[in-house]
Amino acid sequence: MITSWNNLLGLVQGDISYNLRVFDIQDGYVDFLITAFSERWSEFDASFEYKLDLEFKWKDDMAVVSDNSKQVEKNKLYGLSASKYGSANIIRWYFEYNRVFIGQNVHVRVNILPRIRSFSTSGRHHLVTETNNANMIKANGSSNEEIVIGVNQSGQHICKSSDYICIRDIPNGDVIYTSKQDPIIYSLNDPQFAMQKLDGNYIIADTGNNRVIEVFSNLSSIIKELSVSSPVFIDIFEKTNSILITRRTDDLIEEYTWDSDNYGVKIWGSDETSLVLSSPESATYKENDLQSIIISDTGNNKVVLYNKTDDSSQEITSISLSDETPTSIVANVTAPFRSYWKGDKINDICIIEKTGKPITL
Repeated sequence: MITSWNNLLGLVQGDISYNLRVFDIQDGYVDFLITAFSERWSEFDASFEYKLDLEFKWKDDMAVVSDNSKQVEKNKLYGLSASKYGSANIIRWYFEYNRVFIGQNVHVRVNILPRIRSFSTSGRHHLVTETNNANMIKANGSSNEEIVIGVNQSGQHICKSSDYICIRDIPNGDVIYTSKQDPIIYSLNDPQFAMQKLDGNYIIADTGNNRVIEVFSNLSSIIKELSVSSPVFIDIFEKTNSILITRRTDDLIEEYTWDSDNYGVKIWGSDETSLVLSSPESATYKENDLQSIIISDTGNNKVVLYNKTDDSSQEITSISLSDETPTSIVANVTAPFRSYWKGDKINDICIIEKTGKPITL
């Protein structure tokens, strides 16, 4: 978002929605007010950049501080507040430190920095944590019985056990919805994954029952059911209602239609391509790209970027500090569990391994 400081008003929508405006201007500093809204995050991180009217390059040495943040690092503020109904954050810029003066026409840009929410196991505890760019870790809760596998559109936790899926506000909190009902309407057997669609319904990989099902948003009953051997992961491309199903035991990724009137028709399968997979744990669509997918090829210790259009692929087997210096390898990819492809650059890829390991930087 680009806007002039003299008329600073903006709104950005996403996992974090925020309104930004000038709150106060004094000699030497200006206060911005960011009101942040989110059902999924109680905190967020942001960086701030500026430039004068005739300048081309954005400057990242903006001297900002905030009583609302938990940490300041150059032009980055970590731990700003967000809530469902909006949380106010005052950001102060000492513009004279940047040799900017009242009367100049200045543009300010705000970038929301990525946070990673992790679902992990330590001993007998299943943990939910958040990590940001400053390596700050925030614990969101833990459970001794259920495994938290995701967060829905309302920020509630999707939890799984050996024979049910449930929705909790927080791990170990009160159950909001559960598939384990009395009387029994449907039964699950070792479900490995569940995700919420934009319409609120959930898709579940009912692994032990060899099927993928869609259920209502309150988990009350089954809407769709597709018989498929040992599904462990699902992704959906909602623009075309297509789903990717990962079948770990069969070393296979398959794509099916998921329209209400015509679902369960096979579109594509990795067994019909040049791919040779070993115990894949997940396959997801590249963001806004139906033809490109990223595969966690777990048994082969690699991540595969695959294009369905021309059957081409690129393998990621190691991580380096620089694209220009591939010899600066800091770690080899080992047993990737989840992988996501968000943009066209190689650093727009997120890889999550099954087991953590030390990395020398």
